Amino acid sequence: LHVRHPRTLEVLISLSAWNHEDGALHFGLVHNACAIIAGNRHDGYLSQSTNVSAPRVTMKHAELLPAQPEAYFYHVPGESDYSIVQTFDL
Repeated sequence: LHVRHPRTLEVLISLSAWNHEDGALHFGLVHNACAIIAGNRHDGYLSQSTNVSAPRVTMKHAELLPAQPEAYFYHVPGESDYSIVQTFDL
């Protein structure tokens, strides 16, 4: 499962979709991982489009997010060019 930055199209995170035999991950896990990479922006949301006006992926924390489409996009409200945490080294 791949999540990209909606402006740069850079891959924020790629995760093995092992929570279901058809390929899926718990939505909450994916959202929290993206939020951390986006500088702890938990107000962000997933979409299947780079367009900020496109529908959001709305799921409960424990629901399974399918590994398809090819990629999701993590949007941060009001910041189309948000910074990402590239390393967790001290």
